[in-house]
Amino acid sequence: MPKDVVDRMVTHKLNCSFYNMQKIKYTGYWTFFCNPKYWAVDDFLLNIDNDFISQYRITSWQKDFFKTGQLGVIRVGLDSRNQQQLNNKKRLERGIYAIVEIIDSPFQQKNSESNFTINHQMSESGRYVVPIKYIRNYINKPVLFSDIENDFIIKSDFYLLKGHQAASMPLTENAFNRILLYGEEGL
Repeated sequence: MPKDVVDRMVTHKLNCSFYNMQKIKYTGYWTFFCNPKYWAVDDFLLNIDNDFISQYRITSWQKDFFKTGQLGVIRVGLDSRNQQQLNNKKRLERGIYAIVEIIDSPFQQKNSESNFTINHQMSESGRYVVPIKYIRNYINKPVLFSDIENDFIIKSDFYLLKGHQAASMPLTENAFNRILLYGEEGL
């Protein structure tokens, strides 16, 4: 690829990152977007207990906004796994599958040790991750978007229902609290 094209792409990416940092309101609550095609979140959540600690990959331009004690949700979008990838499992529905707490500052990952990452994505080495603790696991009774998508508070969060290409985005405090309420009630 010609150098001038690469330079324009890098400049565009930097400008977009700067624009995103200026435009987004950081709330102290997070939506962590999960694609089951690349991470077997169902297998993972079925094999952990509450208070399990792991790391979640984040977008590098957000690394300075994560703070210890902040809370978030693990959000599953469209499950596009094929029958072979599903391996006789049921396709996940769109919704919230866990509540997590940020337990330390983000750092650059040296290598991924997860048994649940599906090897279709680029190397995780050098990517930023944030340490999280799973404080609620809803794998057996997820908060499904089909049940809550008409809730005014849920709809008011810009990224929660629509999704986003980034690994994480801020979540409004009201939406987080409403999700927690739905999760604790078991819908």
